[in-house]
Amino acid sequence: MSSLVPIKKAEIAVGKPLPWPIYDANHNLLMNEGVIVQNQRQLDALCAQGLYRETKWDLKPAKRSPRPLLRNPSPAASEDKAPPAPPRKDGVEMKLSDMKLRIGDRLQLQEITGEKARHLTKLVGYLDGNSLIVTTPLRDGKPLIFLDRQPFIVRAFSGKHAFAFETHLLKSYPAPYPHLHLASPKLVNKLEIRTAERIDCNYITSVTAENAPDKPPRAAVIVDLSISGAKVTAKETLGEKGTPIVLAFRCEGHGSDEYLTLRGVIRHISGDFDVSSGTPEIHHGIEFVDLQASERLILENTIYRKLVDAL
Repeated sequence: MSSLVPIKKAEIAVGKPLPWPIYDANHNLLMNEGVIVQNQRQLDALCAQGLYRETKWDLKPAKRSPRPLLRNPSPAASEDKAPPAPPRKDGVEMKLSDMKLRIGDRLQLQEITGEKARHLTKLVGYLDGNSLIVTTPLRDGKPLIFLDRQPFIVRAFSGKHAFAFETHLLKSYPAPYPHLHLASPKLVNKLEIRTAERIDCNYITSVTAENAPDKPPRAAVIVDLSISGAKVTAKETLGEKGTPIVLAFRCEGHGSDEYLTLRGVIRHISGDFDVSSGTPEIHHGIEFVDLQASERLILENTIYRKLVDAL
């Protein structure tokens, strides 16, 4: 296991992605690389318990030309030979009713100004051409306070489509329950979610050979994820083709992180070279097997959240 060094508060910038994973003194992962510390209070709370980062384990995907979040799906997360497919996204005029949102659906409400914080809320109702009503987001059990005409981006998922649009606060009401009236959108970005969508990601994972459970797990990174499988990068070969393995990792759920332990089979192996660190990388195409309904739901939520965030 890599050694840990303390992290100074000045090394973490509020509102910017973390440059490395952070741990507590017992080497428990607290936040992954790329996660954003939302505000100063969150940073103070983290630093109060002591933060550390690894000095030796610096496994990152090889540098490559930028590519869009969505790509053409391929079986069992095999090598990416086909050129990336651009997101199917367009701004169109549509009514709120055209989105076919249901009462109680979860929406993401992002502040456009300030810290650009993102909040989860629920749809209460809407009237085409006037407004939509959502529950007021909570923090520490208390409703947040927003200013009239404060701008937001709303993101939602319905059926096979993800939606995003700009709006602003018309009025905030504390009774009979805290809720917000948001202006109807003029233009809506609509993204079609295709079967077996894949997303770019950067999830630290431990890998255990299913036929050798007594061997210590090896560290790797999931750089590509779909419902059917993943692309996993490591500094060493994790097994031969056909080897059954177990992946354990943490991903983003709705409002909190989710832990997954998934069984899979290595279907493809290829080599690469990380120009940033000067070390070789081994890429593994993993096919998930025997997914439970709860595991599939967490994967779907993670992937759909990434897709909605891309709008």
